[in-house]
Amino acid sequence: MIQSTAIRGKFICGQKPAIGVRIKLFELDNNLINQPITTDEYMLTINPDDVLNETYTDEDGQFFIHGTTVEVSQIQPILKVYHNCLHDGLPGFRKIHFVVPYHFTNYGIHAEKVLDLGIFNLEAILPRIMLQLLLLLLFWLLANFQLLESRMQAVKIRGIFQCGAEIPHNATIELWDEDEPLINFVHEFFNQKKGINPDDKLFTTHPNTDGSFEISAMHEELTKLSLYMVVYHQCEHLFHFKYNQFKDREFQRWRRFIFRIPGQYVNDGEEAIKVFDLAMNIITLSTLLLALISNTDGFIKRNHSFAIQGKFMCGEYPLHRAAIELWEDNRSLLKSIVYILRQKRGPNDVYIARTNTNEYGEFAINGSYRSEYQVNPYIYVYHRCDADKLPISKSRPTFKLWRTFVIKVPGKYISKGNYALQLFDLGVYNLQFQFADEILLENCNMRNELYYRRCAYSMPSPFLSRLTHSVFFIH
Repeated sequence: MIQSTAIRGKFICGQKPAIGVRIKLFELDNNLINQPITTDEYMLTINPDDVLNETYTDEDGQFFIHGTTVEVSQIQPILKVYHNCLHDGLPGFRKIHFVVPYHFTNYGIHAEKVLDLGIFNLEAILPRIMLQLLLLLLFWLLANFQLLESRMQAVKIRGIFQCGAEIPHNATIELWDEDEPLINFVHEFFNQKKGINPDDKLFTTHPNTDGSFEISAMHEELTKLSLYMVVYHQCEHLFHFKYNQFKDREFQRWRRFIFRIPGQYVNDGEEAIKVFDLAMNIITLSTLLLALISNTDGFIKRNHSFAIQGKFMCGEYPLHRAAIELWEDNRSLLKSIVYILRQKRGPNDVYIARTNTNEYGEFAINGSYRSEYQVNPYIYVYHRCDADKLPISKSRPTFKLWRTFVIKVPGKYISKGNYALQLFDLGVYNLQFQFADEILLENCNMRNELYYRRCAYSMPSPFLSRLTHSVFFIH
């Protein structure tokens, strides 16, 4: 029987239209027996997915695609989008799968209803996309392993440390290189070793008799060095002893602070081209930073901030009171892959914030997380758009089903400090479509539960249109 479907929408990359994005409409075949396709054609093997149509976005990022096919059973259309938005020079394309709900298909050569995706920001990182990026990265690393040679880099720093009129001769100055998570992953993958603290200490020195110091350091690394300097001092003790002529144990404690070395002072080679010259009065800095650096983690951990906004629709109407939670992915890169495949939240992930869409379907959520490394925030979205239209929902009318999906925040929208410098705008989603990574939750208490214990069941989105409770859920 002839069946049809149609989809339209708009893709953007940040604030700009995504022009020339390739879009292919497939029909997902799960038929494992030989059944006739036409009157004179039969399946000789397992029926592969059928390509119904292909198109590209125009200069405004908009598209419209229509597909028709002949199938015995009800079709399950899949929209595949191939793009290079935020791809960071990796080979190939990023790919997103959108599943067309069954009620947007009909019999006949013309589609009676058109599924409008809305405005979708292709910078969004879905779990399946993250796995694809990791596989592409591994492929690139293996294909170019002979090119992955560490390069020598150099830096030179000089300055003067004083404590009022006194010289802190016992101060210790350390230069460290912060290893990036990508480098740690490469190190673990190829060397099968994991250190407790991956940061490298490059240099240690003390002030001279006049308070001056100089650091010249070299280090081999795959990527550009990310340097920071740690200073340990007893400035308060020197100041107190000079004016009171006695030693007080309260002022004999060591203080420490950190500041970063600008990247423009790091160059390739064995000699530094530019010198980072600084001169400061350490007692002034100590007074300003004392509240921040008195704890043991103050010299390494720092705040990372991020903000996300968007708008959710359900057809022509705003989606009111959809729940959005902001979490920090507090796992190693390798463990993240496992949890992505299992579609489960990690036991060590940190809850940051929660909000709901307003009466116009809009939401805004922001948060900060203190960490010594780059953070990996993501949002969980819980909604019930068209959930009651699923056959699995009709088979269990007493159980309320929630559709959920996960989006990771791109690194470019994560700012160091207490405030987000850039706003990650998801766009306008019509959540009648289904992500290929959706999770279906059953009978959850949406008001009080944050972890949704014993209510999360992983269900691939292409099957949401067909399965009933007896087929999938474990009683």
